[in-house]
Amino acid sequence: MVVQCSKHTNPWGDMKVAVDNAKVLCKDPKAHNWWGFTVGGESSHREHIKQELLTEIAWNPMTVDLDDFMRRWTIGRYGPKAAERLQHVTKAAMDTLYSCYNMDMTNRPLYRDWAGGYLPGLTPTSVKRTLGYLPKLRFILKTMLKEHDLLKTNPLYRFDVVDYGRVYLGALFNDRLARAGKAFRTGDKNAFERYAAQVEEVMHFIAKLTSSHDQFRMKVHDDRAARFPAILPGHANNESNWITFTATQSPTAWRAILDYTAEDYAELVEHYFWPRVERYLNKMREMLEQGKDISGNMDRDFVISDWASPKGSLPWSPYGIPCGTGAQHRRSGISTQYNHLRIQERTVQFL
Repeated sequence: MVVQCSKHTNPWGDMKVAVDNAKVLCKDPKAHNWWGFTVGGESSHREHIKQELLTEIAWNPMTVDLDDFMRRWTIGRYGPKAAERLQHVTKAAMDTLYSCYNMDMTNRPLYRDWAGGYLPGLTPTSVKRTLGYLPKLRFILKTMLKEHDLLKTNPLYRFDVVDYGRVYLGALFNDRLARAGKAFRTGDKNAFERYAAQVEEVMHFIAKLTSSHDQFRMKVHDDRAARFPAILPGHANNESNWITFTATQSPTAWRAILDYTAEDYAELVEHYFWPRVERYLNKMREMLEQGKDISGNMDRDFVISDWASPKGSLPWSPYGIPCGTGAQHRRSGISTQYNHLRIQERTVQFL
């Protein structure tokens, strides 16, 4: 029904199918001695609505009504006064982000992909599907921001605005990357440079946005972990913290694990993912000057890290590097964050 791997931290899945499949299984004569469901996964710090729905299914699938669940969840999340207006937000999320189950369709940005993992990464088809969600994602953000004065002290509201916002911006990144790739293929240097600049712009903005919430900053997790005894003997927790997000604990394998548990932490977007994307764009720029194509060099045109996987020792540490502009944006408030979305929206031709 639903798979929740460490890489699956963007809202995704088919909630209606999850409920329907659970009910069908309950009625199957072959399941007469079956006791129930259990909720398990490699990540539980994201996709709050999915986690709560699966928990209700685990108790008794036959009593779960998706519309009733959405109504109760929205009230519990935002309070009865705002929930009356934000029910439309929950419904829009269910109609888009939570309406398609496919291991290839996780609504994530391509900069978090890598070569050699067990998941092949996003295909052009799934990228286009997420792009089709942009109008409703924009509606979600605009509707939520109207409740800023009422809910600005609600931490769940603040989390959701950043969470939906990073998905929206991640889809814009995918679009700009695809347009840069198309310009590369056609040999249009001016168009390539235009879209390459927009790729960089949206990535830096994602880092600024996510730095505005503690749940999207590695520094916060590192500081918290530093208060406890070392989990891996001989390694301070601020060195092993990311490793312990997974079932695999190894002080020598953090690079592969970092990509396996790819996340939109502000520090990672700015200091880990962007340098790889920059190398990717520079390689395209170099080949464009030489009149070369990437056909034959890459199995999947959209995968970034075929050209840009880190080799050897990196010139920076992934631990404890706060996004430099984070403090400024945390002070400015959520509503200010989304005024900058207009920068990205100016050239969105399909909205």
